[in-house]
Amino acid sequence: MGNRIAPAGGTRISFALLAFALVASLVQVVSIAPAQALPTDQGPAIVPGADTSGLQDSEGQWDSKNQHRIWFNTDGNRWDAVLPASVASGATVPSAWMIAKGVIPGSLPAATPVYGPQVTADPQHRPDAYWDQATNTLYVLVSGSTTQFFRYSYNTGTDIYTQTASVTLTGMNAEEARAVIYKVGTDLFASVMNGDGLFVTRSTDNGGSWATPTNLILPVAEGQTQLTSFVDGATYLAVAAAEDGDADLDGGRLSRYLFYKLDLANVANWNLNVKAFGTLTVATQPGPGTTITIGDRVYNFQNAPLPVAPGNVLIGVDVAATRNNLAAAVGGTGTPGVEYSLETIPHGTVTMTAFNGSGVATVTAKEAGAGGNAIATLPVGGNGFATGTLLNGNSGWTSETVPLQAGANVSGITLHSDDELSLVTYQNTVYMATETQRTGGTAAAELDAQVVLFRRAPGNPATGNWIQSNVKMDQPSSEFDRKRPVVAIMDDQIYVIAINNPRTSSAYFRVPLASIPNLGGGWGTTNELFNTEFERYRNNIVPRERVIASQRLPILI
Repeated sequence: MGNRIAPAGGTRISFALLAFALVASLVQVVSIAPAQALPTDQGPAIVPGADTSGLQDSEGQWDSKNQHRIWFNTDGNRWDAVLPASVASGATVPSAWMIAKGVIPGSLPAATPVYGPQVTADPQHRPDAYWDQATNTLYVLVSGSTTQFFRYSYNTGTDIYTQTASVTLTGMNAEEARAVIYKVGTDLFASVMNGDGLFVTRSTDNGGSWATPTNLILPVAEGQTQLTSFVDGATYLAVAAAEDGDADLDGGRLSRYLFYKLDLANVANWNLNVKAFGTLTVATQPGPGTTITIGDRVYNFQNAPLPVAPGNVLIGVDVAATRNNLAAAVGGTGTPGVEYSLETIPHGTVTMTAFNGSGVATVTAKEAGAGGNAIATLPVGGNGFATGTLLNGNSGWTSETVPLQAGANVSGITLHSDDELSLVTYQNTVYMATETQRTGGTAAAELDAQVVLFRRAPGNPATGNWIQSNVKMDQPSSEFDRKRPVVAIMDDQIYVIAINNPRTSSAYFRVPLASIPNLGGGWGTTNELFNTEFERYRNNIVPRERVIASQRLPILI
């Protein structure tokens, strides 16, 4: 496979990091040479008995987002996982997802992991797992064309996982934006961010049944979501989400990082989710230059040909046609450049129905919680031609803004989110790793935050709820980009692990938890974990919780 790349910076922790791949052949294989960890990494390169060949149905499936599929079984003193397994390992078809005990070979009396039972044989499914050590219960959520929940009890005497529930969740499907599961107290929650919204559902009977999902926000496009919990005065369940930066402006706003929290003292209000709404009446035909303001957008009615400017709406042959043009401009429907100017993007915070025969339309906030409990200035119409009413919304969730700050050497660049997200919560501080997308700028001005770690500490620090740390900066060549970051904590060190843009190398950045740099650099250079050279892969998988050095930190690709 050629020369190995030595660690680029820092001192490797001996017998701490364990990096390994699932199988030798990944998507878009150029060579049959095995993907291997570097010689200084601990553990074997390949997980024996695993097989990803059946998952190679499309690159889009390999692009599925990071989830949690590995956990430490304290009773067995080993790492278990849900892996795609080979037929020789007991799978009914190649790459059927199975529970694998002892994914670090040698941690069991057997030389290889022990597989079984099988979770699902669907090649489009991708699992997210939550291990409850206190009750020896494993919860697995697999999402794709369908989203299914499985519960397993673990018997410490027989060392066997036994399925005790199987339920299909309605309204939680997503082909590439994956659903995730979390347990807090005795309740189970699941969330997903597909093209229709950011959905959350709850089970109060240990997964036996699930409520109708509630929709927290209409997103720009499909994105990634994660769940966690923390204490900050009250005990909260939190939903973090990252909107897809590739769909920049499709939904009328720069894609964002979202964070919703639910006070578990009022957990019964988890599905209280009335978004602010109001009615807008346009009774008369506006004249040229007449404006109307809806939220933060100003719409300017003009005769043809439409002047080149955002917010211009064509005055139609009659008031009904003008109303239709306004509704199309707000929603981004119809034909841009005809009903409204090409520069007019869809409204970022509200939706609008079609006007009825009386000239009345309903305007509704896209977002629930604090951000959607009111619609500012609905509406203010020039020349008195429009009137409106407004009703505030009500939600059991409150939202926080996760601000994304640009770097110091930026010219003409707007940073926004990408649909990459990884969370770990330790001592009630939430650590969130992600990567950014950008709009504008030139090759000479690309130096900006690329891999970012946000942290939210309890107590509302003076700098705000969220503090940004730039793990890796952008650079003119995309060859050196880092993608799909995940975050993990071992002892008092925090790791951000990311894959390079050619998808042939995985590496980590590491700093002490007590000295995470604010905004600027300080993470040092990359420390190589995998160098596959001739093979391509997409995701790193790490544990959900902080681990200690005696357990070692496993990293799956």
